[in-house]
Amino acid sequence: MAVDRSLEVLDGRCDDDGHPRRTGTPWTCSAHIITAVIGAGVLSLAWAVAQLGWVAGPACMLCFALVTYVSAALLTECYRRGDPDKGPRNHCYMDAVRVYLGKKHTWACGSLQYVSLYGCGVAYTITTATSIRAILKSNCYHDHGHDAACNYDGSYYMLIFGGAQLFLSFIPDFHDMAWLSVYSQPIFQFVDKFFAERYPDSGFVNDFHTVKAPCLPACRVNLLRVSFRTLYVASTTVVAIVFPYFNEVLALLGALNFWPLAIYFPVEMYFIQRNVQKWSTRWVVLQTFSVVCLLVSAFALVGSIEGLISQKLG
Repeated sequence: MAVDRSLEVLDGRCDDDGHPRRTGTPWTCSAHIITAVIGAGVLSLAWAVAQLGWVAGPACMLCFALVTYVSAALLTECYRRGDPDKGPRNHCYMDAVRVYLGKKHTWACGSLQYVSLYGCGVAYTITTATSIRAILKSNCYHDHGHDAACNYDGSYYMLIFGGAQLFLSFIPDFHDMAWLSVYSQPIFQFVDKFFAERYPDSGFVNDFHTVKAPCLPACRVNLLRVSFRTLYVASTTVVAIVFPYFNEVLALLGALNFWPLAIYFPVEMYFIQRNVQKWSTRWVVLQTFSVVCLLVSAFALVGSIEGLISQKLG
């Protein structure tokens, strides 16, 4: 196996670390960065600028663009361990945190990432139901006039969307499709792998059973997947129904994860990678940068919680 892998490296099919060779370009890289940085936040961008005004709004966008650039620059320094050109690669964010900061930081990082993904599941359940309701209301007004009573219950469409996610998540052939529960799949995969490694002899965790329903093709079902994914989808749907406020949910997620994931971990990893001495000029500048971002994040967190409570009580 090692010989085969070496041959693949030599003929260009794999990189020097044995993984499939990367085929990305600066264009595809830019597209992924834009998608990852903006994401669903672009849906509430107009609302945020409206709240801040035409002066403070664009100014804040420029400030956060600068912060994003600094954070990305720090992370790129930690892509390879040791030698920046030939050192072993860190293939994901958690790998880098594990290498530079240790196990406890890795657990903290992973917890924040999975909480963020769970929150995105809630947010997209909200926005999907809101979008469906807006389309139906528009069609209703078009057919019956703007004086018609075109009222639709968003909770109903959240339940439908949750059911669709649950059904499709059990179909293995759909897992690699980008449009399907893309934020939920990493959580599903983590749970499957975690319990399979923890309980290798458990039939509940590892066995698949063939189920045949009338008028439907036979399918293989795993009891752990049925139980966990049902609970997961039900919980995201219930949270979305209780707090159907898309902008406020996004604000809470952003405030909760911004400082630790985008600032603290990159800064601390950079210190170790570059052997930055304590109380040196670079150390003081980056620590000041981290503290300022922490204060901004704390302020935003308080504001987002207040916004959720105000919307719920209002």
